[in-house]
Amino acid sequence: MVVIATTKVYLNKQTAIPRQIIETLEIGENDVIEWDLDKDNNVKLNFRKREKEWTFDDIVGLMKTKEKTNAVELEMEPYQ
Repeated sequence: MVVIATTKVYLNKQTAIPRQIIETLEIGENDVIEWDLDKDNNVKLNFRKREKEWTFDDIVGLMKTKEKTNAVELEMEPYQ
């Protein structure tokens, strides 16, 4: 294994991800870091893209029903 960079642990146990790692792995805002610790106390980091948080607009229309519905009435229901 080759050491690419070192970082310091700051106040509140925060640290920074080295720029070379960020650029190589294309790490962005809201990506997730998974920390694994093996039996010998060696740390392995896995960077992954955060799964999208679904909104109501994302799921509208994904499912079908045999029940007849009226879109205008359904839209007004929360206001009644």
